[in-house]
Amino acid sequence: MDEAETAFAQRDWSGLQERSQDALALDPENGDALTFLAAAQKGLATSGAEAPTARAVPSPGAISSTQPTSFADAEDEDYGRRIASYGDFSRMNQRWNAATGATTHGRLRENPEEWRHYHSLYREARKDWAVVPFEEIAKDLLVR
Repeated sequence: MDEAETAFAQRDWSGLQERSQDALALDPENGDALTFLAAAQKGLATSGAEAPTARAVPSPGAISSTQPTSFADAEDEDYGRRIASYGDFSRMNQRWNAATGATTHGRLRENPEEWRHYHSLYREARKDWAVVPFEEIAKDLLVR
């Protein structure tokens, strides 16, 4: 979502839409990606720019019931394995920020579990944040 945040800051609505759709292809319930996609669509509509052809994004109900969509329950049996494999939220942020977007994107396309693990930790972490950036961005957009 770092690339989406950059696209948003630069008012690159087409880029923001593409990054959001990439994220939603991996996690259709990703709140950040849904917010950014709405912002991109609004930005494209108000700027008069032509929106790129929308890509199919699976609906949340389209995910197989055997494919986990959240790892919020730290007591599940695979939690320790995922922490050992991918790290905690801070470690994952360090790894993702140190790599190029293309490298991270390729790794996540190959292993969507890492993506779901990160966003499960992210959803949990932001419960304690005084300010959640994407919520502030969304509020800002509603005023415009």
